[in-house]
Amino acid sequence: MNQVPLFSSARELANLVLASNLIDCAFTKILELKRGQTALPVQYRLYQLSSKCTIVAFVSSPDCTQYPLPGQGDLDRSPLFDFLRTEEYPSVSINRAALDLFTPLHDHLSGLTDEVKI
Repeated sequence: MNQVPLFSSARELANLVLASNLIDCAFTKILELKRGQTALPVQYRLYQLSSKCTIVAFVSSPDCTQYPLPGQGDLDRSPLFDFLRTEEYPSVSINRAALDLFTPLHDHLSGLTDEVKI
């Protein structure tokens, strides 16, 4: 049976994201995490906003973000993020600059795959 998509356009989805206050919530959680930042190269925390919404906030040390990263507007696929795939979204693309930042930290972030339930 074919499932009817919930949204017919990116504009509808964008309106939902803006109306739901999701961006503000995500930014607030990133700032919370940043206030408690330690010397680790990257930190993350999961925030369960509801049964259908989890925010994964990341904060990297200033050493990781001191210089602009190339490819900031490009998207790439990586097997490191396959755990985010679902039946509805079988392919996941990640911002290339973020991928360049987090790939060397894979071992440090490996616990994230066990914590995120999709």
